[in-house]
Amino acid sequence: MRTSFKQIVFSAVVMAVTACTFMAPAPAQAGDIMDVNTSGITDFRLRQALSQAESFWESQLFGIRNDLPRAIKSNWNKVQIFATQADVDGPGGALAFAGVTSTIEYGGGGGFGNLPPGFGGQNSAGRPWVMSQAGTMTFDNADLGANDLVATAIHEMAHALGFGTLWEQNELLADQPNGFREYVGTRGLDVYRGVRGDPTLTWVSLEKIGGGGTAGAHWDTFDPAFQGPGGTTAIMTGFANPLGTFLSDVTLGQFVDLGFANRFHPDFFDGVIVGGFPDKWTIQAPPFSFRQAHPSSVPEPGSLAVLAGLTVLALGRRRRAQD
Repeated sequence: MRTSFKQIVFSAVVMAVTACTFMAPAPAQAGDIMDVNTSGITDFRLRQALSQAESFWESQLFGIRNDLPRAIKSNWNKVQIFATQADVDGPGGALAFAGVTSTIEYGGGGGFGNLPPGFGGQNSAGRPWVMSQAGTMTFDNADLGANDLVATAIHEMAHALGFGTLWEQNELLADQPNGFREYVGTRGLDVYRGVRGDPTLTWVSLEKIGGGGTAGAHWDTFDPAFQGPGGTTAIMTGFANPLGTFLSDVTLGQFVDLGFANRFHPDFFDGVIVGGFPDKWTIQAPPFSFRQAHPSSVPEPGSLAVLAGLTVLALGRRRRAQD
């Protein structure tokens, strides 16, 4: 039976594809949160796309939060992302894949942050924190000429920064009465409630179809919060959209939950540490390996094409697989 897409599952790797026109909002404030090494890239168009994607994210994420535990603030450095291109699986399959290869971790407890009055909730120094320190992105040579490379690079770069890959480790997922694990990070959920206009919502809806990690690791394409004008959809959903994509405010809220500063949490760390450091922290480089599964298909909704699957990076605290 012919299908309009292929789905590839990887273990301990984020892999996603997109073929759409990215509609970026106006830059908020420039930051410098990552270095992207393109020495492994020979395609000039891809080099340009990676540069644009880096500039885009650094216009939206302009530092790390000033209320993080001091163990994180004093040891976190810019995320080092190594980009390569390779022969992956031929035309039309996986366009690219990305993963977090190294993290800095704080185990939680102690209240070592400088929390604003009333902020509290899950975004407190007492919770575990795991932030990306390094990652990789690999682009398939066979598909470089057939897709929107900027949108692909933006999507992949978000995963290398922690979107989907570090939710479990940061306790941002929880089982819900609907039978699924959903996103419950405090600031992401706050923004989601505002977008939906419903302050009683208790989770952010994640993708339910796609299998192999696409489900449960992207925003829900069919949720009104992630649908834009003219049939566009949020770029961090589990589906590509030929009508275009946009950056959802919920994605920025999610990055606050991962430790980054943006317009939803404008106070960012300036590099100055005052006082002592907690004694409960580790720097961890998790195991990193691939497992390729057989291609499978799921129903294609309208004009959308399923992104290649991803499996959330496990650092030892996974409650169950992202299936």
